[in-house]
Amino acid sequence: MKVIWSDFASEMLKDIYDYYKEVANETIVRKIKENIFIATRLAD
Repeated sequence: MKVIWSDFASEMLKDIYDYYKEVANETIVRKIKENIFIATRLAD
């Protein structure tokens, strides 16, 4: 199975990134983003 990111999903990822960038730090936000991408790759 191939996971395709919709425009909506991409925008939500950006919103998540922006939110955690404000309330956490850059290292945390990068790990969150990386874990989301890892989870989508595991769905393949």
